[in-house]
Amino acid sequence: MAYGIVVRYKFGNCIFNLIVLKLAFMKLSEFIVLTQQEKRLTVIQEGVPIAKRHFNNYMVFLFQLPNYYVETFCCLESKAIEEFRVFHNPSHLAPYLDEISIDNLLS
Repeated sequence: MAYGIVVRYKFGNCIFNLIVLKLAFMKLSEFIVLTQQEKRLTVIQEGVPIAKRHFNNYMVFLFQLPNYYVETFCCLESKAIEEFRVFHNPSHLAPYLDEISIDNLLS
């Protein structure tokens, strides 16, 4: 998301209006208070899919947003997202690291 700020500069007798675009990234605390539908839309529109894994009766998809990660827990039977888990600590990525093959990098 981006938003514009009008900045007014005066140089001599001339006034310049500049529009400065700033990126507005949603904070983790802002994501947590969204409705389920708003979380789904945010993940789809702003998230980058990173990985997936099986967990019990779920397919868990990992998305990266600018300041944190979001896991979406999709029920294998209904295909519905039943839970969102949000974190910023990279140590929570451990369940996904085993799925990354580095064999091609070593040869």
